[in-house]
Amino acid sequence: MMPGGLVKFNKGSYCNHCSMEDNPILAVVTIVGETDSFGCELLDLCQKCYTAVLEYEPEPEKCDWCGKTATLSPLRDYTEGLNGPVYQVCRACHKKQDLNIREDIEMEKLGR
Repeated sequence: MMPGGLVKFNKGSYCNHCSMEDNPILAVVTIVGETDSFGCELLDLCQKCYTAVLEYEPEPEKCDWCGKTATLSPLRDYTEGLNGPVYQVCRACHKKQDLNIREDIEMEKLGR
């Protein structure tokens, strides 16, 4: 599971972000929060908080793989398996990994 991904929603849960004990607000969606080798954090969010997540545009940061400043997205290195770390990578590095995966699949098909 990757941060920001949607998972099965449990009806009747309350927003983890803005609900107060005296004013509970029903959640409308469950998304994946922080993810690491121990698992992931699930966040139940109301419509207002979920909209804020969708509209959020992060400040450019340095890519974990190439070091360039860019807008990043979470990605695992497929060679490290599902328990490997989640890296913050730029679109160019993400595309490179996709290309490498396709090349590996083609080589496997050819029996090389």
